Amino acid sequence: MISVKIILCTLPIIIFCSKSPDWEGYIKCEKNVAYVHNTEKPIFQDNERFQVEEVLAICSDPDKRYFLSTPVDVAVDIEKNIYIVDVRENSLLKFDQAGQYLKSVQRQGSGPGELFGPGQVMSIGGQICVCEAGNLRFSVFSNELDFIDIFKAGVGINSFSCSISEHDSDRVYIAASGAVSLNENIEHNIFVFSRQNQFEKSFGERIFLGDRAFFGPQYALPVICCFGEDILCGFSTPYQIRLYMPTGKLYKVIYKDDKLVNTVKKCKIPPIGNRLIPQISIDHVYTLGKDYIVTRLENRGEGYQEKYKNAVQFQDTPKRTDSMFLYDFFDSEGRFLFTFTPPDDMGLILHFDDYGHFYTYYSGESEVYVKKYKYSI
Repeated sequence: MISVKIILCTLPIIIFCSKSPDWEGYIKCEKNVAYVHNTEKPIFQDNERFQVEEVLAICSDPDKRYFLSTPVDVAVDIEKNIYIVDVRENSLLKFDQAGQYLKSVQRQGSGPGELFGPGQVMSIGGQICVCEAGNLRFSVFSNELDFIDIFKAGVGINSFSCSISEHDSDRVYIAASGAVSLNENIEHNIFVFSRQNQFEKSFGERIFLGDRAFFGPQYALPVICCFGEDILCGFSTPYQIRLYMPTGKLYKVIYKDDKLVNTVKKCKIPPIGNRLIPQISIDHVYTLGKDYIVTRLENRGEGYQEKYKNAVQFQDTPKRTDSMFLYDFFDSEGRFLFTFTPPDDMGLILHFDDYGHFYTYYSGESEVYVKKYKYSI
């Protein structure tokens, strides 16, 4: 149990936490926003805090009813059915909680009920919503994978993070480093649209990284998810997590002193040009109910800048498959608890469900798997 001592003073208010159990950070409050500062040292030093057990593994069907090649996201509905999107196969697959195949959408294209470049999948209010980067849209299906609707939500770029709150399923939250198909120049990175494709508002200050000559300014890439009714936004660099109310009001910012995330280096990406990239970046955020916040960290390795320098064409640049992934866990107050380093045979964590499980993408010697694990903290 962390004991807290509050020292009242004129603004700003600083809340000092005791060293038991060895949290070395502090919380500073200014203008109704809590700024949580973490050092690199977590409260707990080992993986034993996070206990995991493999439950099942799903691979390609021997009867060729479906094929798994590059699964990128997972969703789980209230009946604990599992939905997998595969970006290379342009497919949406449904399984029961035991991993038995039930149904799929495997039609590539831009028409109703077709998919192209599916990236994120969400189970919201009895519907399955698939975000398609290839079609710059969202496709909505029933839990039985019957097509319902398409909505564009003002999307005008092919790389973004999105979320739909279970508490307000009529609105879509989109995070992007630049404006999202809007005529006006809005200096925000979170955009809110109705499901009827009406832009409602924007909020969230962008993080400027530097100028890229012809390509203009570069901003940190944001990733978002819902935290109960609220919106949580993490950034590729520096190490920063922001929490907003549904109104867009900022109420908490979580920092972590991490030199490898907070320091960017200039890297050449042909034919795009130079980009500022850290060795380690936040590429995904998760919430485990209202109890924990998890960041997925991509570690490109010490020689990553040299790899970009030697690239002749885009295909030569470092790939995600060359990276190592780590997971930082924070409590609901924003205190850094521990880092989970997964074993090699676990793969990349794609999703945490509401029932004490997470799902991974693992590429074996001859098969690709989506694995389901039970966890406890």
